[in-house]
Amino acid sequence: GSIKKGVVYFSIDNMEIWEILKDCRKKKLQLGKDAGLLTHNDEPVKEIIFDGLTTYSASFTLMGEKAGKAVAQRLPIKETIPTVLIRRNSL
Repeated sequence: GSIKKGVVYFSIDNMEIWEILKDCRKKKLQLGKDAGLLTHNDEPVKEIIFDGLTTYSASFTLMGEKAGKAVAQRLPIKETIPTVLIRRNSL
């Protein structure tokens, strides 16, 4: 829990993300300017908080489509879904 100026942080844990954001606010550090944050799996809240958190995420729509097709056709599936970087104000 001690965010430092000039460092970019990466987290896949939402609880850890909240702690980083609280620490930024406490230390009056501007996210995206004084420190950076890259998070995993895009969610609507990550588009809104702190003027937007940069994420990398698989397309859950594509994943759902492929899973639905596999279930409907009763076919096993083993496929890698590409990830996408969604750049927002935290970097």
